[in-house]
Amino acid sequence: MSATTQSVIALCGGVDPAGQAGLAADLQACFDLHARGAPIVCGRTAQSDNSFATAWPTDPEELTQVLAAVTALGISAIKTGMLGSIANLQVVQRFSANQPIPLIVDPVANTTSGGWLWPADTPMQVRTALLSQLLPQATLVTPNWLELAWLVEMPAASDVNELQLQARRLPCAALIKGGHAPPPLQGRDWLWDGAQLHALPLRPPWPHVPRGTGCRLATAIAIGLSRQQSVRQACENAVVWLDAVVTDAYGV
Repeated sequence: MSATTQSVIALCGGVDPAGQAGLAADLQACFDLHARGAPIVCGRTAQSDNSFATAWPTDPEELTQVLAAVTALGISAIKTGMLGSIANLQVVQRFSANQPIPLIVDPVANTTSGGWLWPADTPMQVRTALLSQLLPQATLVTPNWLELAWLVEMPAASDVNELQLQARRLPCAALIKGGHAPPPLQGRDWLWDGAQLHALPLRPPWPHVPRGTGCRLATAIAIGLSRQQSVRQACENAVVWLDAVVTDAYGV
């Protein structure tokens, strides 16, 4: 697909009634980057900007039907966020296995305010399902510093050597977001390509981190990959774009 052809991104995620994260953020990224987003609701939440009440997963049979319908759109990449349940993860995994297109996984497990987004499943069950079922066929996973530690069941990395050790335990490439990294590593994102860890350009610190930045970043990467960019190019372009969005919105 050329850079001038409109990409169609299957956005498997959740509904945030505050309109800041999840599918709302995914769709905004698609709009900004001139791609078409196909929103596929895998779960819903009851939350505000500062608090979380509960979450509900979509019925997996309903999800299966929706995914079957969107194949007619000519999907060029799949991006996952909130999946809501392991049953839904398995539905998406089977769907992705039949689509020879990039799969980008944002392994979100909790909301910014700490709400658990997999109400029927335990953290251990979710971690196992991600590592053994979804990530082995992913093009890229986009954990932050703490999510990576959670995925590989290790304490948060204190330096780059520990970060690389953790990344080696993943079954796919990873963009590791540095917003939760310890100083002086904070603010730098790292790309694990399956063999080496690459430092992406250091960005200035954000005085305010809006909700939904992880959603937007993963969607922007999916759009880049759908346009035949390399994984590294797609990640670098997405990081630069997101920094410009936050800078413009908050006058950094």
